[in-house]
Order: sequence, then C-alpha cells, then structure tokens
Amino acid sequence: SLKDMFRSTFSMSSEDAPDALRGMQRYMALPFTGERVGSSTPCMEDTASVARIVQELLKSGWDPKPTAWRDDASAPPQF
Repeated sequence: SLKDMFRSTFSMSSEDAPDALRGMQRYMALPFTGERVGSSTPCMEDTASVARIVQELLKSGWDPKPTAWRDDASAPPQF
C-alpha cells in the first residue's frame, strides 16, 4: 500500500506514519489546495495526490519492486 511504501522510505513506524494522503503531503511539504479545478472530481484529486506522493518517494530513493508476476499474459498471477 502507499502507506507501507511511505513508511518504509522514511523509516517510520506504523504508528508514526500518516494515515491519509493529506498527512503524507504535509510531511513531504507538498501543496494541497483542496479546491476542485474545472470538472475534477474527488477521485481525480486523490489520483493526482497519489501521483505527486509517488514522484516524491521515487526522488527520495524508493526502489519499487514487483509483488506479482505472470509467466505469460493468460497465466494467473503469482505472488
């Protein structure tokens, strides 16, 4: 989950890591206006927030690893 990636990247305990997107943005000093722009929806705003947080995690040294794979496109995923 995003919280797990965040916690791992910043070496935080589960209790100390923010639970929500706004808390993660606040910790990383990322802007959050909370205002809708044009026809954006709360879902679109959350998606943009997740993208900003993931970008910052990558800049901070997070190295994503696969958690599932398939031997071919029709095979079931393996974990």
